[in-house]
Amino acid sequence: MRVHGQIVKLFRDRHFGFLRSAGDTRDRFFHAGALMMRGGEATAFSSLVEGMRVAYEPLDTPAGPRAVNVEILGADTNTAD
Repeated sequence: MRVHGQIVKLFRDRHFGFLRSAGDTRDRFFHAGALMMRGGEATAFSSLVEGMRVAYEPLDTPAGPRAVNVEILGADTNTAD
């Protein structure tokens, strides 16, 4: 099941961040390796900014909630809360 949300926090030096969907109270961890290719090209982690809209597959793990197969949809000025 694909979920829509946005990037709420980025840690560029460690290549990970957190996403949140509009109906979720928990942030979901994602790693740069979870980014999907778009149009045959990989999305560069360095090009991401907080507030970008995303689609992803939620995954609950023993380490906590994660997002996999993250697709960047574009920029957004609204928050996900």
